[in-house]
Amino acid sequence: MLIKHILVFEIFGNFGEQDFQAYVSGPISESVSGKLVGRYRSFDGFIDNTATGTKLDPSENVSLRGVLTFDLTENLSADLIADYDNYKG
Repeated sequence: MLIKHILVFEIFGNFGEQDFQAYVSGPISESVSGKLVGRYRSFDGFIDNTATGTKLDPSENVSLRGVLTFDLTENLSADLIADYDNYKG
C-alpha cells in the first residue's frame, strides 16, 4: 500500500490529560483504498479522594477505526467499516 496521508499528533492538558491520535490512508490497489485511525486518551480526573489520596474519576479510552473503500464502478463505491472502542472510567 502506498501511503497517501499520515497524521500524528498528541495533546497534553490539565489534570493529567494525554491524547494521542494517528491517521494513515492510501490506495491498496487500483479499485481499493483504505484508512486507519487510532486514538488513545487518558485523564487523571478532577475529584480528589482525600481519604485515599487518589482521583475518583480517572478515565482511559482506546479507539480504532478501519475503512476499506471499494470502487465498484465509475459511479458506485462501497465502504467496509470496522470500529473498536474500549473505555474505562
